[in-house]
Amino acid sequence: MTAKRVVHRIEDGMDLNGIAATDYQMRDPCVQFRDAFANHLDSMCYIQHLRAAHLIRPGWRVVDVACGRGLLLRFVRHFSKTIGEYVGVDLSERNLREAQRRACGKTIDHKTFYPFPHRWVNCDAAEMSRHLPSNYFDFAVFTSAIEHTHKRTGQQILCECAKVLKPGALLYLSCPNTSEERDGHDTQYRAHIYEWKLSELRDGLRKEGFSVHREYGLIIGKRELVKAVAKLGPQVRLLVDPILEYLPREFLTTCLAAPFPTLSKEVLILARKDDRR
Repeated sequence: MTAKRVVHRIEDGMDLNGIAATDYQMRDPCVQFRDAFANHLDSMCYIQHLRAAHLIRPGWRVVDVACGRGLLLRFVRHFSKTIGEYVGVDLSERNLREAQRRACGKTIDHKTFYPFPHRWVNCDAAEMSRHLPSNYFDFAVFTSAIEHTHKRTGQQILCECAKVLKPGALLYLSCPNTSEERDGHDTQYRAHIYEWKLSELRDGLRKEGFSVHREYGLIIGKRELVKAVAKLGPQVRLLVDPILEYLPREFLTTCLAAPFPTLSKEVLILARKDDRR
């Protein structure tokens, strides 16, 4: 993989076989909300990082796989500051420089602002076990990133997650959900190389010794949401209908996607590493 190019996004005429990954980053949801210009993707990004921080237990060692600009770290600092260690891993030096700038700006004493050990490792996530200890981490966060590389590389990253996680540890994985009849290379966004089907994710995780603990939808289309709700009982409709009427689309299709992972455009899987591994 190292001999191939890392590009910002896929442009017309590019040969995918010569590209290793894309380093395009999602917008910072905190900035978007500050500027009152957030959409459904910003809502999704904010919620999934906040939920990840809430799941972390005191003393846990956390690896942020393909961490990008380090959006997770601020949530960890505010909601899980008793963790044992945070390690961000990313292929892009530019992304890690930005992550460190945000965390260790001149106006911040990062040793007191972040009351837990934290560091960054510039390496390919598909080879991170060469740089990180085996069976070491309690929680791996791998959000909105596996789609930025080829399927075979994504599978290798899942293997690497299994190597660095302790037996029984959790993997928090999110990505687009491609319908079963669609080619994963026919992506929603130019930043993506391959978008996995939910069935492929399940199989890929099991292959590396993970069991799927929970699945959640992250973004669902308004039409799909209305159809799914229409099938619910009348008592549930009494609760859901006012939410459909009131919540703006920027929040609605994110907040109500959770019960419908198979219908959702983006999914989150919480998986546990086999205790025997």
